[in-house]
Amino acid sequence: MFHIASSPLAQMLRRCPNFDPIVSLNVQTLAFSQSSVTIQPAVHSNFLTQGDALMCQSLKGAVILAAKQLRDPNFFKTAVLILEHSEETAMGLVINRPSNVTVAHALSEHFHLPETSDLIYVGGPVEPTALCILHNKPSFQHDENSLLPGVTIGNSAQMFEEIVQAACSGKSNVKYRIFSGYAGWGAGQLESEINRGDWLVHKVTSCQVFDADSYTIYDSLLADFSKHHTLFTIPADHLEWN
Repeated sequence: MFHIASSPLAQMLRRCPNFDPIVSLNVQTLAFSQSSVTIQPAVHSNFLTQGDALMCQSLKGAVILAAKQLRDPNFFKTAVLILEHSEETAMGLVINRPSNVTVAHALSEHFHLPETSDLIYVGGPVEPTALCILHNKPSFQHDENSLLPGVTIGNSAQMFEEIVQAACSGKSNVKYRIFSGYAGWGAGQLESEINRGDWLVHKVTSCQVFDADSYTIYDSLLADFSKHHTLFTIPADHLEWN
């Protein structure tokens, strides 16, 4: 994985109308919640092979699933929602790694928020002090920021406060996730990794993005992918062999 520390990927978000990055919060180090990452022996599999035709289209709004042979601890058994994908670059958010830092604690220096058990998610290794939010609040959904039906990305301070307040009040069916950092690729890099078999490209729904049990997202999406790409039938407890 190529990490772009100079953050040209973040500049794409800054071009969004509502972008107002909230950085340098009291989230200096985000640790994964226990058991979120367990390195296991890799299993080689070729069922992940995908055609070159896939590379001719944008993967924005799709999810990529780490293949079994991908050993980078930053991405082992991760599901990454693609936010932007072009010939020059790509960026995404890991959607299945909650940290041990609560939203209320992370934003305490900026907003007066009610106590909530909601956690900040580790979106990736690039710019870990920069936060962004995924949400389903209709009044904030603009075409240019919509990733897929029911999932919109936002970065303004106003959006952070209003969405979290609404979710905590229980007055509306608001779903959200706040992420620290993101994953980034240079020109042609994501395509190369997909062709090499490091990633599986799959569709995702808003229900899966905001799944209350984030630890099941990867396995659930992998099972769904396997169901649609089975080469031969074997027991379900060996999905990686399909």
